[in-house]
Amino acid sequence: MSSGARGLEAAALVGSSDQDAGIAAVRELSPDAVVLGARLDGSVEARW
Repeated sequence: MSSGARGLEAAALVGSSDQDAGIAAVRELSPDAVVLGARLDGSVEARW
């Protein structure tokens, strides 16, 4: 995030699961942000 930003619009987590601490961190900053989970090959596997 940059100075003056009010929150995140979206985030991508690579090699993660729905229990990943990164999801909680994104939700703490921006509860409404889209979080995409990607496999190590780059394909999207989930949206939280």
